[in-house]
Order: sequence, then C-alpha cells, then structure tokens
Amino acid sequence: MNGFTEVLNGMDELQRLILIRCYIDGKRDMAIALETNYGIAQYKRIKRKSVIELATRVGVVVKKQFDEVS
Repeated sequence: MNGFTEVLNGMDELQRLILIRCYIDGKRDMAIALETNYGIAQYKRIKRKSVIELATRVGVVVKKQFDEVS
C-alpha cells in the first residue's frame, strides 16, 4: 500500500484529488465536478486521464476500449 500511496502523492494535485474523492471517499461524479469547479464533461475527461495516469504509473497495461484481445 505504501508504494501506491507514493505513486498517488507524486501525481498532479487535481488528479490526486479526483481519484481520492471518487475511489476512496466514494463521492459521486457530479459532487466532485462541483467541488473542483469543472463542468461534468470536462471533469470526466480529467478523471479518465487521471485513471490512465495512475494505471500507467503502477505498471498496468491500458488498452483502448476497441482493442481486440487475441
């Protein structure tokens, strides 16, 4: 868990806030969007980038939605 915390703490402040509020605190997207003063569409783009950034930093392979697995 300590390695995960280090990775999360090394991320951009906004990305870290979104990931913590969403996945640790369990807040809904609309509440987080309002808290961060972003529209829901822009918030969801930032959230998606944040999740991909976190996955990349911890070594998870991220595939595009339409990639086929052989």
